[in-house]
Amino acid sequence: MIYLIGGPPRCGKTTLAERLSEHLHIPWIPTDYLESVVNQYIPESEVHPLTRMRQTTHKNNDVFYREYSADQIITFYRDKAKTTWPGLKAFIEYAAHEQRSFILEGLHIDPAYLSDVPTATTHSIRSLFLHRTNHKEIEDGFRKSKEKHDWVIEHTNNRETFSAIATMISEYGVQIREEAKERNLPACCMDGNFETQMQKALDTLLRR
Repeated sequence: MIYLIGGPPRCGKTTLAERLSEHLHIPWIPTDYLESVVNQYIPESEVHPLTRMRQTTHKNNDVFYREYSADQIITFYRDKAKTTWPGLKAFIEYAAHEQRSFILEGLHIDPAYLSDVPTATTHSIRSLFLHRTNHKEIEDGFRKSKEKHDWVIEHTNNRETFSAIATMISEYGVQIREEAKERNLPACCMDGNFETQMQKALDTLLRR
């Protein structure tokens, strides 16, 4: 069985993948790793311009979120998913054919593209999309975080930027929630008590 976990940043995808991996004793792979491989085969003309901007600012969130709106950044993330998807799809189809079991998690798993997977392969797939839409709760989480290796905390100097990041995540979450619903794909809201929602997400993938 192949488990696909998608959704915006900061919604618990990695935590869910780790817990599912521990429960099932199968490997999990962040799609960021696969993106770095797939990107070598993407024509320069298809590389999103914000990718270069993100590289030149060294992931400085203050600059990035000052220069670009939530809509532009969401489009950037979803365009990354679009350009990476053909490679991910080939990987998923091969693994399904070989009857390999693993977990893929990352924002590159997008509800817009799962319908592109052949019907024969879908029988070997379970997917779940996580999302958060409570702006205040997301922002408060940034302000209270003590994580040292956290892309939001590590690359943000102006605490006002937290609000802009929370806006992007909540708006992105609404898009993912609605598109998953349209396609009859399972989705889980991670607002509220994180451990409670995480258990619900785990139960959904395990179909308990």
